[in-house]
Amino acid sequence: GLCAAKGEIVGWLCSDDLLLLGALHAVGRAFATHDGINWLAGACRMIAADGSPLHTIKPTHCFDLSDVLLRSDDKPFNLPQPAVFWRRRLHEWVGLLDETRHYCMDFEFWLRLLAHQQRPHVIEDELAAYRLHDQSKTCSQRLGFVREHIEIEAHYARDLPWRERLTMQRRL
Repeated sequence: GLCAAKGEIVGWLCSDDLLLLGALHAVGRAFATHDGINWLAGACRMIAADGSPLHTIKPTHCFDLSDVLLRSDDKPFNLPQPAVFWRRRLHEWVGLLDETRHYCMDFEFWLRLLAHQQRPHVIEDELAAYRLHDQSKTCSQRLGFVREHIEIEAHYARDLPWRERLTMQRRL
């Protein structure tokens, strides 16, 4: 896993996902030309079980912890996991993925980075494909995702100023 990663730039793919042609070149170019970035997010193509394209999720530019936690349907937070990469030193600093999380370890990691004042650099390139099918956790276990999302949000809400914390508690 990530513990064994020796390269400077890391990311991960789940078994049903894939990188698109040119993705690693685009990621390398972005890190090479933007010296100050520690992590980046690109777009991710959602595909059906047979590989046919469904739609593309673009990363949002909502990168303040309070904005993410207090987001609304008209201002969502999207960082599609297969299209996110970071410098290894970042997880050496803030810790690896929380493997006690079964559904949302990516979301928890993104919030942890934001809580450490790390903001992702967004690129428009479509980097990865995320496969949706009936047996995937995303499609078959939605309630688990919702519960874990709420737990993670409640945990990070403790870092908000009291007025925002109150607003967040009312939403949960």
